[in-house]
Amino acid sequence: MADAFLDKRHNMLQRQFAHMTLDQYLRRLGMARLALGDHVRASGLLDGNALFFRFVANIRGAGNMTVYEPIFVEGRVVWIFGMITSFVRFPDNDEVTLELVDYVSRDKPEHTKELIRGTRIDAMQPVMV
Repeated sequence: MADAFLDKRHNMLQRQFAHMTLDQYLRRLGMARLALGDHVRASGLLDGNALFFRFVANIRGAGNMTVYEPIFVEGRVVWIFGMITSFVRFPDNDEVTLELVDYVSRDKPEHTKELIRGTRIDAMQPVMV
């Protein structure tokens, strides 16, 4: 069911998403200009200093929550697993924005650190698929 929803919205399936780089995914969403890669680097995800990285995208009122989790082997990041964890709606708008970017660091796993908190995040509603 989620595959059908993802295919309808972004013309791709979850298994295709799992093999995309972050840059490819952002280009497909039309979000390359939002500099999410800068936030990924700031979180330490690529260096193994983040346990997970999450963002919520708003594409003209339709959105999704995406999580990236590093896979460690002998203390090194060997893969970053990405998954769309939920689909959401925002109040109608004509913008493409990041409404939330946060991560959990290895040195403080009990805290989530927000990098972006958009003005619509509190109005986010889940979409049942």
